[in-house]
Amino acid sequence: MKILVASYGKTGTKSLAAALRILGYEVYDIWEHMWFHGKEWKKLLTHGGHVEDFRSMYQDVDVAVGVPVYVFWEEIHQAFPQAKVILTVRDEDTWAESMLKHIKRDDEHTWLKVIKTLSPTGWSYHYFTASHQRMVHGYDTCTWWPWKTSVLNETVMRRNYRLHNDYVAHKAPKDLLLIFNISQGWEPLCKFLGKEIPTVAFPTKIKMALFTKKGLKANTRCTKE
Repeated sequence: MKILVASYGKTGTKSLAAALRILGYEVYDIWEHMWFHGKEWKKLLTHGGHVEDFRSMYQDVDVAVGVPVYVFWEEIHQAFPQAKVILTVRDEDTWAESMLKHIKRDDEHTWLKVIKTLSPTGWSYHYFTASHQRMVHGYDTCTWWPWKTSVLNETVMRRNYRLHNDYVAHKAPKDLLLIFNISQGWEPLCKFLGKEIPTVAFPTKIKMALFTKKGLKANTRCTKE
């Protein structure tokens, strides 16, 4: 592994993943984690894991980003101590607003719940994300029934966000760490990675609909393989 993104979701991680792909890296985001390492993550999110688990899972991957990598960023970095660490940051209030909208959208999306109930792939996605949400965000999301409305503790969610960012900033090796806001664009990222600045614009508007479309394509690709 060359790059470990230790950031909470809704901090620009989708834009960063897209930017790193433009720079030529093989990136594993939430869909890749679920399709290729879903069984391993189910165990890790339930019982925890060890450095060797992560070394085995990601030794041939350039970049790991997104849910649920950041939960175990420290153990993953122990497996790949030379990997550079990127922490994307965002104002807490705008982050919380975005996260709450995301949770509400999922809770009110009837068709998504139907897919989670009837499709084996949808069911796997529900268990995968619900296990992560219960662990990290301080709210009750039922892992065995997709139609249950989430019971949110915003205070815990905000506190965990602050604690996580402060811990990464303090604990990650300073010579390997970039604290990055996607509004900064290509320059600090490329300087940190030793890459030429691309001629295309930095990808800053990754919509949820495109994210879901990518997941469906990944599902089709993995099924064929």
